[in-house]
Amino acid sequence: MSTASFSATLSLYLFGVLLLFASAVCLAHPQTHRHQFVIQATPVKRLCKTHNAITVNGQFPGPTLEISNGDTLTVTVINKAKYNVTIHWHGIRQFRTGWADGPEFVTQCPIRPGGSYTYRFTVQGQEGTLWWHAHSSWLRATVYGALIIRPREGDSYPFTKPNRETTLLMGEWWDANPIDVVREATRTGAAPNISDAYTFNGQPGDLYKCSSKDTVLPSNISILQAFQQRIPGVITPDFPANPPVKFDYTGNVSRSLFQPVPGTKGYRLKYGSRVQVVLQDTSIVTPENHPIHLHGYDFYIVAEGFGNFNPKTDTKKFNLVDPPLRNTVAVPVNGWAVIRFVADNPGAWIMHCHLDVHITWGLAMVFLVDNGVGQLQSIEAPPADLPIC
Repeated sequence: MSTASFSATLSLYLFGVLLLFASAVCLAHPQTHRHQFVIQATPVKRLCKTHNAITVNGQFPGPTLEISNGDTLTVTVINKAKYNVTIHWHGIRQFRTGWADGPEFVTQCPIRPGGSYTYRFTVQGQEGTLWWHAHSSWLRATVYGALIIRPREGDSYPFTKPNRETTLLMGEWWDANPIDVVREATRTGAAPNISDAYTFNGQPGDLYKCSSKDTVLPSNISILQAFQQRIPGVITPDFPANPPVKFDYTGNVSRSLFQPVPGTKGYRLKYGSRVQVVLQDTSIVTPENHPIHLHGYDFYIVAEGFGNFNPKTDTKKFNLVDPPLRNTVAVPVNGWAVIRFVADNPGAWIMHCHLDVHITWGLAMVFLVDNGVGQLQSIEAPPADLPIC
C-alpha cells in the first residue's frame, strides 16, 4: 500500500470514529423539547351526545409528551377558551422552577382568556410515566395527557425493556359542562353530580348507557305481587336483622368542626428541614380514602394504619429501611399515613387531595419553603411573561 493510499484510509477511519463520537455525544446530550398548547373549545361526542369540551390542540385526551431524564421542556400555553387556565406537570419536582408548577393562585395567577404563558423546566433525576393536567377549577376533566420520561441515552432500564408499550389514561366524563357541575355544587353546598362514565384514553366502555336484549326489568309488578306470587328474580326475603359490618356510625365529631376557617395561612419551612407529616382521616361528613398529592417533592411513606394515629405506639411500625418513594399517598379509610421529606426545594408548594371536589371544599394547604444559601439553593426569578392577577 502506498503512503498516499494509507494516509487516505487512515483519514477515513479517523473521520468515521469522529462521526460516531459526535453522534454519541449528540444522543447523550440533554435536549430541549418545545411544544405549543392551544386551549380551546372542541366538539367532542361521547355517550351519544356532543359537548363543546375544553381541550388542548383539539385533542381529548391531550397530546402525549415524551422526553428523557435531563431534558428541558418548554410549553407555550395559549388560552383561547372562555375560562382561566393553568397547567400542572404532575410529579415533576420543579427544582427552583416553582413558577412552572401550575396550581392556580399558588405558584401563578391563571392564564386569562386571550393570554399566554410559557412553562419551562428541566427534568432532573426522574424517570417513568407521569401526566400533566389543568389545575384550574374542573378543567382537568378534559385537559390532561401523559408525560413519559425515559432514561438518558446509554442508561439502563430498571427492568427488562418491553417489546411494546401502550399508554392508558383513566378519566371521567360528564354529560354536562364540568365547570357548570362544580359551580352548581358550590352554589348549593351539596355534593356535585357524579360523572356519567369512566374512560380509558378518553373513551367510555362499550357497555355504558346500553341495555342487553336479554335483560328485562320488572316494570309492571310490585314487590308485594312478587312476594305473594313467589315470582323469582325480583326480591329475596333475606335482609339481615343486624348490620353485617359493625363500625363507628357517629365518629364522635363536634359539629363545630364542620365549618372550616379561611384557608389563608401557609406553613413555613426552613431550607433543609426534615419534615414529617401525619395524615389522619376523619369521620367528618364521611370517612374516605383520600389521595393526598404534594407538589415540588417526592416523599417517603414510612407507615400506614387504621384508627387514630398513636405517636407512642405507631412509631414502632415506621419503615426507615426501604420505604416507598412517592408524590401521592392514598390515606386509608378511617386511618392514617405518615410521610417524610427534606425541604430542599424552595418555593410555595401545595399539598391537596386529588379528588377535585375535595379541593373545592378546601382539602389543601401550602408549604412555604425558604431559600437556602446561594443561587443553587434559591428559587429562580419569575419569568417575564408570568401572568398577573
